[in-house]
Amino acid sequence: MIHSRKRIPTALAAAVLVAPLACAPASYAAQPSAATTQAYNDYLRQAESRMLDDYLPGGVFLSADLLNQANAPAQLVAGRVLIRCVAGCDSSGVHVPGGLIHDWAGVVFIPGVSLPEVLGFVEDYNHAAAHYAPNVIESRLLSRSGNSFRVFLRLKQTQIISVLFDTDYDIHYVQLDAARAYSISHSTRIAQLAGGSQDRELPPADEDGFLWRLDTYWRFEQANGGVYVQCRAISLSRAIPRGLAWIVAPFIKDIPRKSLQFTLNATRATLLQNKSRSLTLIPAKPAGLGSG
Repeated sequence: MIHSRKRIPTALAAAVLVAPLACAPASYAAQPSAATTQAYNDYLRQAESRMLDDYLPGGVFLSADLLNQANAPAQLVAGRVLIRCVAGCDSSGVHVPGGLIHDWAGVVFIPGVSLPEVLGFVEDYNHAAAHYAPNVIESRLLSRSGNSFRVFLRLKQTQIISVLFDTDYDIHYVQLDAARAYSISHSTRIAQLAGGSQDRELPPADEDGFLWRLDTYWRFEQANGGVYVQCRAISLSRAIPRGLAWIVAPFIKDIPRKSLQFTLNATRATLLQNKSRSLTLIPAKPAGLGSG
């Protein structure tokens, strides 16, 4: 009976989800094929090429498609994340040989903060796990050279079951002027961890293919008494095996959107909390004293 699917216990759901994937045909391999990787790289190259004009003087730095949504200014002031699907919106993503590309963008406004404060926050990778829990459960700055960072993040994705990934990134920041900056982050390694373990990576042939690549493009603009933070996240996952869409699609389709929305919400909330905490630590000036 169709309605009984909603009643599957968590443990059984995990078994139902993972077992068929392990027996999936070769066209749904646990690792991306050369054709899948090439298609993703081509997509990424085209997307990045279109972004170059946005960084030029007079370029559309913040997405007009996001900011032109109904009541966008009021929604941003109210603290909401504006989010949209960039491509593959009518299905589970952009279909490529053996895989799916997920492309989402979002923006949030953080009042009362400056661009240096926001950049200092997002570059604090040693504390990213505290800022972005429970989606990030461990974080570490591996190295830094000027405005380039190598970063480790242990990610947790949950939809019916929880899946852990150890991920490495190369991240580069560019400050365009006093009010605008952007960063580009490319994943260099993504390894799924064994179920129930936070120490053992699965052999590549045993991975489920929920996350093969993750590349993010952040933009920061100080204006209107705060900072606009925009993020575009492009990721690659396996294709959805026929007959398993009702189980696999929620994990593969919903996680990219939910993860982006969570990240932007957490960025705003934590920065505002930090700002409020710092203001309470400033001692009040005794009454009657002048500014000199």
